[in-house]
Amino acid sequence: MTPAPALLIVESDRHRLDAMTRHFIRSGFHVTPLAHPRQAMAACARKHFDGAIMARRLPEMRGPELADMVGRHVRGLKPVIVDRHESDWSAVEDEVVQSMDRGFFDASTSYSDEVSHEAALATS
Repeated sequence: MTPAPALLIVESDRHRLDAMTRHFIRSGFHVTPLAHPRQAMAACARKHFDGAIMARRLPEMRGPELADMVGRHVRGLKPVIVDRHESDWSAVEDEVVQSMDRGFFDASTSYSDEVSHEAALATS
C-alpha cells in the first residue's frame, strides 16, 4: 500500500487553512497545516513533504519568498502558491498533483487566478 502524500499547507487565515486542510485530507493527503513561515521552515527541517501549498501573502514574507527558501533547503519540494480569493480547492489540488509529478518548482505554473486568466487569454 502506497503511503498518503505528505502535504504542507501554509496559510495565515485560519478559516482558509481549515478549509484547505479538510479538502486535502478527504482527498487522501497527509496534511501538516501551519499558519506562519517560520513554522513551515521548522517543519521542513524535521519532515519530508511531497508537496506544499503556500498563500501568496504571509506574515513576514510573501509565499513566493517562502517557496524559494523552502526549495533551497528541501530538495524536490514543489510549492504551489494560492491567492487569497481562491476557494476552488479541487483546482488547487490538480495543480498540487501536477507540481508533484513535475519534480521541480516552476513559479510560472504556480496556481493563481491571474496566471489562469492569462493562460486562458493566450489560448483563446
